[in-house]
Amino acid sequence: MAQEETVSSEYQKRFNDGYLIAKHMPELAAQIKDATKELGGGFREGLEQFEKDAVTPYPSWLRKDRLSSLDNDKDLGRDMSLDEPEKE
Repeated sequence: MAQEETVSSEYQKRFNDGYLIAKHMPELAAQIKDATKELGGGFREGLEQFEKDAVTPYPSWLRKDRLSSLDNDKDLGRDMSLDEPEKE
């Protein structure tokens, strides 16, 4: 079995802080990353993880453009005359 790694609560807090700053304040994250090359303790890892997540595209079945086109096509192949009588 694979050995489970545990991380300290301080590391997890720093990782989450780095991730959130990168997500909500990308300019600040870029400045912090450039200013300090040796950010340790999880902060830099959080910044890098957000960058990886932001670059990774969603699978096609999760993309908004595909979902919105499915909403527009929901009546395709459906005979509308069976559902409602025609109004004259």
